[in-house]
Amino acid sequence: MRVLKRLQKNNFKDIKNEVIWMYGYVKKYRLSLIFYICAGVLAILISFLTSFVSKKLIDVLTGFETGKIGFFSSLLVTIMILKIVIDGGVKRIGAKIEITIYNQIQSDVYLKVMGSSWENLNDFRSGDLINRLNSDVNIVAGNVINWLPSTVIKFTQFIGAFMVILYYDPIMSLFALASAPLTLFFSKFLMKKMRKYNQEIRELSSETMAFHNDSFSNLQTIKAFGLTDYFVQSFSKVQENYRDKFLDFNKFSIYTSSIMSVFSVVVSIGCFGWGMYRLWLGEISYGTMILFIQMASYLSNSFSGLIGLIPRAINATTSAGRIIKITDLPKEEFYEIKLDEIKKDMIYNNGLKLVIDNMDFSYIDDKNVFKQISLIVEPGETVAIVGPSGEGKTTLMRILLGLTSPQKGECKLIDKMGNEYPISSSTRQFFGYVPQGNTILPGTVKENMLMMNPEASDDEIFNALKKACANEFITDLNERIGEKGKGFSEGQAQRLSIAMALLRPAPILLFDEATAALDVFHARKVITNIMTRNKNQTCIITTHRYSILSICDHVYQIKNNQLIKLDHDAIVQLERIF
Repeated sequence: MRVLKRLQKNNFKDIKNEVIWMYGYVKKYRLSLIFYICAGVLAILISFLTSFVSKKLIDVLTGFETGKIGFFSSLLVTIMILKIVIDGGVKRIGAKIEITIYNQIQSDVYLKVMGSSWENLNDFRSGDLINRLNSDVNIVAGNVINWLPSTVIKFTQFIGAFMVILYYDPIMSLFALASAPLTLFFSKFLMKKMRKYNQEIRELSSETMAFHNDSFSNLQTIKAFGLTDYFVQSFSKVQENYRDKFLDFNKFSIYTSSIMSVFSVVVSIGCFGWGMYRLWLGEISYGTMILFIQMASYLSNSFSGLIGLIPRAINATTSAGRIIKITDLPKEEFYEIKLDEIKKDMIYNNGLKLVIDNMDFSYIDDKNVFKQISLIVEPGETVAIVGPSGEGKTTLMRILLGLTSPQKGECKLIDKMGNEYPISSSTRQFFGYVPQGNTILPGTVKENMLMMNPEASDDEIFNALKKACANEFITDLNERIGEKGKGFSEGQAQRLSIAMALLRPAPILLFDEATAALDVFHARKVITNIMTRNKNQTCIITTHRYSILSICDHVYQIKNNQLIKLDHDAIVQLERIF
């Protein structure tokens, strides 16, 4: 009762929620699990049958009943072959169920993470998310398929072995159960400590994975700044922390398993000694003695297996808790915008009006970014947003994309018919977006382009490449691209990213420093091409490149949490200064 009170005070509620969460998958695959359990129980019954036939064969041999030796020998071989086949079948069935459950859980978790609020996901390092999505899901899936079946199978083996021993020798059954109370009494005090160790090791595992991800994602920077030794030393510290915690847990496990082993050895010696004593008295046969030894082994192994399920359950609930932590993140607000193909074409051709009215925004850390800003962008206008780094240009892009929401004011789109669409994750379909850097993924040029518009023809792809001035270096759509645009310069990768955005049938284009890596000639040419592509397609650009301001319809400056419209003289002055 004391251990339950401690668990309830600290994390019993968490454990309960984690078990309920895992049970959802057990329930979903209950028919497969029942079949798996039945197959496992059948394998146990075959093991018992093997022991009984072995006993009979030994009794026949020691009793010199030569006429029965061939029959029982053949029967034993047949049963052993059958056991091998059934064991193989059980493993195969288990593997199929496990990979199905693993894929299902991983898919569910991935879907929920991708649908979570961007701002809340930023609290997690990408390496940590990868670890939870792979290692933790693997642990949970393994326990969903194995924990309940193992419990039933081990319990069946335990009860079966105990009943056999009880039938032949009630006193030996008491010897066999002698360690049970001590083992249960001892193990209940270890649960809380096991969970603590598991949580710490899983967190350190995530830290290690995150460090790997950070290192490999920034190899060029690390090498360019000569930081290899620094990162190697930092990695050694991460490894040392993991090593220390792992060895602490290992020492704890050795102590506990050693104590359990002492109990098991004492019981085994007691059972063996009692059996030898009865054999010496002539009260049992050699076959019965061998049967006792096998049953005692089954009893000990099954009981140890049942006890061993406790740390596995703790490990599983720990991983389940880590998964729940990311699947319970606030979800993006989403409402369905029902548009048929005709209306989609109408919106694309006629454009959308962007209206921001008295908007306030601050991040979770309460840092104010905007205070009562207003902005109106008509269809077909090209608008530049300028300002020092850190003032909120990228934040404005995130708001328009529905990645984060303002605390006050309105932010909406209005079509030609007067229909209003409040900015949210649902309105992203109306935007083509080019972030800082590039959005190129490993694969071919065509594969990257078709992500933006799966229905696009080769002619449409080449047209988008031409508008982005990317046709100057891309002649083959099947040309392969390495990770992070490997094989292209920064300027080329940025032009390809722009082409991808242009291929998307969106009435509004958002360029977040999208021309930063381009020379002045190509920057102006790309913007001019976009302006002449569709007279009602809006383009909003955040930029430090003031040489393109003169070709924009309006220029706004972010300053002191305000959005200020610049007049012609102010724009000319900026162009002269920079």
